[in-house]
Formats: sequence, C-alpha cells, structure tokens
Amino acid sequence: MGTLRSAQLLLLSGVGNSTKLTELGIPVTQDLPGVGENLQDHVITTVTWTVNSNSFPIPLGSVVNDAAWNLYNHNRTGILASNTARTNIFLRTKFQSATDPRPDIQVITTTPSGNSLFALVYLLHPRSVGHITIVSSNPNDRPLPQMNYFSDPDSHDVNVIMEGVRLVHQIYSTTPMHNTGFSSFSNLSDDSEFRRYLYGSRYSAANTNSGNHLTGTCKMGTDSMAVVDLRLRVRGVLALPLPDASIMPSITSGNTQAPVYMIGEKAAQMILEDLLNTSA
Repeated sequence: MGTLRSAQLLLLSGVGNSTKLTELGIPVTQDLPGVGENLQDHVITTVTWTVNSNSFPIPLGSVVNDAAWNLYNHNRTGILASNTARTNIFLRTKFQSATDPRPDIQVITTTPSGNSLFALVYLLHPRSVGHITIVSSNPNDRPLPQMNYFSDPDSHDVNVIMEGVRLVHQIYSTTPMHNTGFSSFSNLSDDSEFRRYLYGSRYSAANTNSGNHLTGTCKMGTDSMAVVDLRLRVRGVLALPLPDASIMPSITSGNTQAPVYMIGEKAAQMILEDLLNTSA
C-alpha cells in the first residue's frame, strides 16, 4: 500500500487516534494515535549549471538515435541501458554530529540536457516531521499529507541543505570542472539569497520538492506512538502484518527502494514463521 495509503486504510478501518476517528464517525477498532504521524521525506532542491560545449562535446540528443534504440532492443546495452542519474554522492556537512557516522546529504547529478547540468541535493535526515489525515470515511477521498518541510524550530534542515549546496558548488568549482559555470547563486555566502531560492519570497518552498521517499506513518517500535510491533504486526491487530515504507521509525540514508525490498523479504519470513508456530 505504501506510506500514505497504509495509514489511510488503517484509519478507515478504525485503527488510529480514537478522538479523530470518532469525529469522522468511524467506529474505533484499535486506539493507535501514531497512525498517520511521523511522516518523513527526503526534501530536495535542484542546482543548475550552464555547460560549455568543451565540457560535453556530444549532446545527449545526438546519440539517442535509431542505432541506439536497436542496440538496446537487441541486447539491452548502449546509452539507453543507463539512466539520467550519472553520479551519486553522499556527503557529511559540518552540521552532522561527530558521533553520527551517517551522511546527511545525498547528491545526484544528471546527464547534460542541452546546455544545462542538474544536481539534486537531498536532505537525508530531516528533523521536520509531518503527518497525514483523512477527511471522511469515504475511501475514495484522498488522504491529505502535511509535509512540514523546514518547520524544525532551530532551522537545522534548511542550514544542512544550504551547506549541501555549498559543498556541491565546491566540487564543481575544482580544476577538472572549470569548463562548467555555476549559475544558481551570485553570492554563496549570502544566507538570505539561499533562503529566497529555497523558500521563495513568501516562504512557499519555491525551489524545493519531495524526493518521493515518504516513510514513517505507521512506525515500528514499542513506544506509545508505535503502530506495528517488532514483527511488523499492527499492535492490537496481531494477524495484520504491514510490510512497507510506512513502518520505518526514521528515514534511511538514501533512496528507499532497496530498504523496502528488504522489509518485504523480512516480513515474508516472519509471516511464515508465525504461521508455522501457530500451526504447531
């Protein structure tokens, strides 16, 4: 189901915050106030450089031709066997705790398009947390996510992503990259310019987007806000396993696809174990 729909399905089934469910006229099956809370995502901002012809003399469009399509169709090789994400970089900024070994920034650069090169700067461990709600008992009504990007009171998240952009600029300002021109900011030391870029003049998140790595709305754990137990079963509804990204207590240090595969594999193993133990 996924981070949004799993929480929605539980809420529609009466599993969630009992007060809010009652307000919507949904009979309460299990009072779990954590359902729909703890919504996390990798917020991203895009940085653009102009690219000189000396740097990338072969435009992408000139090699995506009939020969390239034939090569891919026959044996899945050639330029079309790749993708636009050419480089994946993990960085630690000065804001990351010395006791935390994880990177706090991920950077994905793309294949040049025309005269532009793009870098996506991901905030890996946001302190800002959102939630989702439902507006009615009608399953056709979409759940409403409130992402709350950059809402942490100490501005940690925006400081980290600004520092990430600065580090990326340092990389692309090195001698091997001297033929590319950084075009997004005129003054990298001016925090107010960064904030205008990220937020917009009215703090409207003008140049930030979702990394589409939503997690956490049915988190695993033992505290009062946990939704699933340590065997991925919905608390109080033990016959209902929930193996998707919604069970992550905290978001991963990078793309969520592989971790979700792992969650599914582990859940399948535990479901089989529980079934065999019940049958014994």
